[in-house]
Amino acid sequence: MSLIDFTTSSYSSSSFVSSYEASPDLKTRRYKQVFHIPTQERNIAVINEGIFEEIFDKRIEERILRGISWLRKGYLEQKYVDKFIAFWTGLESISELLCDSFEISTEDRKRICNKCGNVIDKRISSLGTKILFLREIEKNNTLFGRIRGVRGKLLHGGGPLSEKFVREIRTYNPLIRRALIIGIGKLLEISDETVKSVIRRKTNSYSDRVKIIIKTNLVDFNPPGIEYFTKQPRLDIESNKLLKREVDDQGKLSITKDLKIKTNVNIRGITLEAWKLDGTSIASFKITGFKIRAKKQDN
Repeated sequence: MSLIDFTTSSYSSSSFVSSYEASPDLKTRRYKQVFHIPTQERNIAVINEGIFEEIFDKRIEERILRGISWLRKGYLEQKYVDKFIAFWTGLESISELLCDSFEISTEDRKRICNKCGNVIDKRISSLGTKILFLREIEKNNTLFGRIRGVRGKLLHGGGPLSEKFVREIRTYNPLIRRALIIGIGKLLEISDETVKSVIRRKTNSYSDRVKIIIKTNLVDFNPPGIEYFTKQPRLDIESNKLLKREVDDQGKLSITKDLKIKTNVNIRGITLEAWKLDGTSIASFKITGFKIRAKKQDN
């Protein structure tokens, strides 16, 4: 999808994915299709009245609002790398305000070249963030240095995005989120207990959806050329009826649905899997009354 978006200068939201075995002269062909079933259109977290009232009357400076906006964007992102960038950008957007809060002198904010000794610029964007980490997250430079290094690799192309690297990023995200919330809390002069309450809240994702994977076998199907899209095998959602929806006191959602699918080819045997996204507010997802209606279409 990213390549399509690049070549069309647009954003495509389609999530249709299917594949099948196209070798010649097969009686049956393995087939798989993925659906993303929406479950709700908004977050269902319960608002804490005390926390909200304490923050609501604050006069919030524009750069603090930017930090809050980046925190929100981090909650919206599904990928660990994107969450990291959002949370870290939020920290950098309030770093100078943190320097003011920590009463760091203008002289101490200067950055000096290690080779020539000259001032590179008057301020360093991560100084306030660094002090925040040393005081509130871990009282040595090792952790901050590692996270700062990850930031450099991501934004300046320093190395491949390997599975190991992404796992490392995943472990840092809760720490950066915590630091950003603490930093915003300090700038808004919110009580420590309120800040801790915000940190303790679990961040359930917005616009939840469940990935449904249907596996089956195509029977007596001869693959057409890829240019004949309408003649390719496909499954279509005919009905996606909500039967039951329950929300617990933690904002977790349990859903039961009736799913009906129609197809334009002959199929044999069905297996169905349901996957939840990471950080979702969905506690359980159940499908009952699942039906496949085979109906060949004239294409």
